[in-house]
Amino acid sequence: MAEKIPIDLTILSGDKAMVGTGPSKGKPVNSDLVVAGTDPVSTDVVGARLLGFMPQAVQYLYELALGGVGEGDLKKVELKGIPLNEAEEAFGLAAYGYPVVVDQGRLKPLQLK
Repeated sequence: MAEKIPIDLTILSGDKAMVGTGPSKGKPVNSDLVVAGTDPVSTDVVGARLLGFMPQAVQYLYELALGGVGEGDLKKVELKGIPLNEAEEAFGLAAYGYPVVVDQGRLKPLQLK
């Protein structure tokens, strides 16, 4: 959608989120987190990280970043609010019962082809 229609604001709600193979076998999660941004790709990259994925592991995010539709490298994005590693820990605790920090709190650059 971001390739066809300019997106001004993307909002991801961690209230009533779901992990696992949903919708029938997913686990509901209430993390009390909200992710918002003006770049839909970088916003989804943050959401993917909360779920425990690097952007390279999510095909559409990787392809959009490669195509220049949005920024996939969070080192190049101004992140506001709580630090990303704290958000990852909070979501991991709510979803899985233990903290999940994708790259141990040290942002690694997006590896492009």
